[in-house]
Amino acid sequence: MPLRDPRHLGDYTLEHALSEGPAGEVYAGRGPGGERVAIKLFSTQLESPQNFLERAERLKRVEAFHSAMILDAGIEGARPYVVSEFVDGVSLRQAVIENGPLGGAALHRLAIATMTALAAIHQAGAVHGALRPDNVLLGPDGPRVINTGVAAAVESGAAIATQQVASPAFLAPEQFAGALFPPSADLFSWGATVAFAATGQSPFHSNSLSAAMNRILREEPDLSGVADPPRQIVAACLAKDPDRRPSASEALMRLVGHSMLTDLPPIIEERPPPRRSRAPALVAAAVVLAVVSAGGGHAVARVTRPSSPLGNAAAPTVSAAPSMSVRPAAPDPAPPPKPTKEVKAAGIGLTLHENPADPVILRAYRVGKDTYIREGDAFVKSKIPNAEPGFSPDGTWLALYAEPTLTIVNLKTKAQFALTPQVSGTLTLPTWSPDSKRLLLNITDGGDPELAMGFALVDPVTRTTTTVNTQDKGERIYAWLPDSSGVLIDYKSETGWGLKARDLSGRELWTRHWVGQLWGRRSFSPSNTSFLTLCPSGGSFCLWDPRSWGRQATVAVYGSKGGTLLSWYDDSHLVITEPRDKDKAVHQIIAIDLRGRTQRVMGELLGKDDRDDLIYTYTRR
Repeated sequence: MPLRDPRHLGDYTLEHALSEGPAGEVYAGRGPGGERVAIKLFSTQLESPQNFLERAERLKRVEAFHSAMILDAGIEGARPYVVSEFVDGVSLRQAVIENGPLGGAALHRLAIATMTALAAIHQAGAVHGALRPDNVLLGPDGPRVINTGVAAAVESGAAIATQQVASPAFLAPEQFAGALFPPSADLFSWGATVAFAATGQSPFHSNSLSAAMNRILREEPDLSGVADPPRQIVAACLAKDPDRRPSASEALMRLVGHSMLTDLPPIIEERPPPRRSRAPALVAAAVVLAVVSAGGGHAVARVTRPSSPLGNAAAPTVSAAPSMSVRPAAPDPAPPPKPTKEVKAAGIGLTLHENPADPVILRAYRVGKDTYIREGDAFVKSKIPNAEPGFSPDGTWLALYAEPTLTIVNLKTKAQFALTPQVSGTLTLPTWSPDSKRLLLNITDGGDPELAMGFALVDPVTRTTTTVNTQDKGERIYAWLPDSSGVLIDYKSETGWGLKARDLSGRELWTRHWVGQLWGRRSFSPSNTSFLTLCPSGGSFCLWDPRSWGRQATVAVYGSKGGTLLSWYDDSHLVITEPRDKDKAVHQIIAIDLRGRTQRVMGELLGKDDRDDLIYTYTRR
């Protein structure tokens, strides 16, 4: 349903309405950096806007494991709105109505994914407050819980409470007694939601509001259509007494313990939990499972699929969407060391703040037609105008491509030579293989946007060029596989963007349709244990395990920072730029951790010099 007139909420542009109801309207929109977002504008008139804004700010710190991240919030008049990560999918309610109930592995995966989201929410000290089939979206990367904590944030600033009248069939008994948002109620709502997914109706279904409330308060749920797994866990979560329900972490352990898709030992017994403190109890048999907390070590449930090689394969494969597994996660990493020196750049007002222990260094930058190459602590302008630089990982080679000539310099001997590759199309983005033996250039159609038509490979020893025509039509960027045996390119699938691997002859190896759009030429982390894409929903960056292609984390670089991603710093940090704010005198280059938190200022650039044609080239030391 298109909007009658274009509108804005704060820094966000509303493109079209997604849904409308008594609680408010939901819009698809764009953020200040062009990222896709979902914006919910509530009908509620706030009496205490500050209460709402404070609660909403805390929600931005909740980790997005199988949930849509809360990116921003604001007030329009007296009406609150919340901005979240855009999920391109249908609601669980709509899917069940249109396609019928879920069963078997599909139901079990839904149960694990949504409980993983709840466990992360509760470990962060928040509650969801309104879990129901409308607030679970089936996106291209699996089920995603949306509107985390939003109901509680709105109620905190509202003049009167309204939670009791919203979707009563999915509310817990204690909520009818005035306890609007206890964590235990999320478990009850989860049980009712999973039962709906399995049967097509609430386990307390009735034809009237009063009868549904009476069944929730006094009668047992109808779980005759829910199979094991996850029936026993659903039944435990639907206990009338909130103290007899498991915590989210305990329920997740029991769900994963049943899964034939994991390598965990099963839970031996499933006795109803006794009355106890609500503090997370994370030890069961030999399994320890905790979902992201603000503190140290933890483990997270994540999507995985059977491992497959990153290099050559016997034949192309089209992979299925991920199943479930569990991985251990390390404590918060140590931040980058403090800078010990300043380096002034030439040609622009750029000051770098460096430490000799930094694993990355700015080796070059380009402003318009001028390319500056680092020599020691100085930057020298190249004699070749309009040159795109590319440094080999081993420090031997520098490639400078200025159409139509490719110049390759041996940085150790200072010898150089020039080639003029003969290709049908435009060459761009010179990138050396991880083993430093070949140079890759993209062949594009030269349009706007440029589309990749193939790639050229240059051997600096034999000084020969090989061209490979693929007609991939991806957005012009190829990235090397970490073993130098092939390349990656993104492609447009029916559900969004995915990845495709090819060997160096152009033969397709495999596809990963659910992972989103390729970020850039160095998408693999330094240790090759993570891979970075623009999330399928847009607006954030997704980290994937390249062995299993399960999601490891979501980093809201655009959503929370508004910046441009430049490089990996190390396996645990990224280097980004601040947004180009014309009114700000100095812009920063910063290192952030994988939760989006600023850890170190890497450089400062005068605002007047922060141009659209300024391109940075970072390399490993």
